[in-house]
Amino acid sequence: MDLTAIDPLKLPSLPLEKKADLPDCPAIYFAISDSGEILYIGRTGDLARRWISHHRFKEIIDLGNVKLAWLQCVDPSILKTLEAKLIYALKPKLNEQLPFSNTLLHKADQSRNPTKTEGSKLAHAILAALVEAPCSGYDLAKRFDGSVGFFWSASHQQIYRELSKLEDQGWISSELILQAERPDKRLYSVTNLGEQHLKEWIAQPCEPTPIKDDLLVKIFAGPIVPKQIILAELEHHQKAHQKKLSTYHNLEQLYFQNPQELPETGKFQYLTLLNGISYETHWLAWCYQVMELLNQRIEN
Repeated sequence: MDLTAIDPLKLPSLPLEKKADLPDCPAIYFAISDSGEILYIGRTGDLARRWISHHRFKEIIDLGNVKLAWLQCVDPSILKTLEAKLIYALKPKLNEQLPFSNTLLHKADQSRNPTKTEGSKLAHAILAALVEAPCSGYDLAKRFDGSVGFFWSASHQQIYRELSKLEDQGWISSELILQAERPDKRLYSVTNLGEQHLKEWIAQPCEPTPIKDDLLVKIFAGPIVPKQIILAELEHHQKAHQKKLSTYHNLEQLYFQNPQELPETGKFQYLTLLNGISYETHWLAWCYQVMELLNQRIEN
């Protein structure tokens, strides 16, 4: 797309106070002052939903007499590239200005293929959790402390930061739920665009995760220290793995006693639990062999 052909001042626009009348379409949007200054540029898969609760709304409306213009995009996969290039070209004062080398432009261009580069790995884990059921950010973080967290860990701060990015991309939407006797909460759900992206990502082959294990490095270099040091480290890890295996077995007894009778969603969840049980069982068997071997060497 030729950037010189894009004039934000000639695009469809509305006063920011009338954001409820924005269309529900993928778009690049521009916050523009009454003097014609471009204040802020963003992208979204659903313009109307994005401005229901934009995180910069109060900051922008407090500037006074601001209008929103938008450039509708038929192909949402170009949004990230186009946003990056427009920010670099127009330098709106409310966007974070970053050094913009050819390398960064290349990375932005790669986002045209969302199944390969767009979205972080955490984004896919969040989409997978929300496909199961919409929930608040707090409840989502609790899922990562429990079920999802058994195979994908993330801090609460990382999760909330990623939710904001996903909403900007139009992959999720949020709704403010008013509660009489408790604080209001925001409920997040996956959009059609987000579910389509997740389906495309699942269909793409993924590589086995490279192993980076401090314990194995220590064992590899073990001959330079007394064997008791390695054994003490192994015992420490052994306790942690025994505790996790016990947790997995408890979950199996509570929720998955009859796998064949589970609904389809439950069966796939059980498969991830089986992986955890198998991994911990084999790790503990390996640990026992290692400790037995090292103890024999000490005795000899």
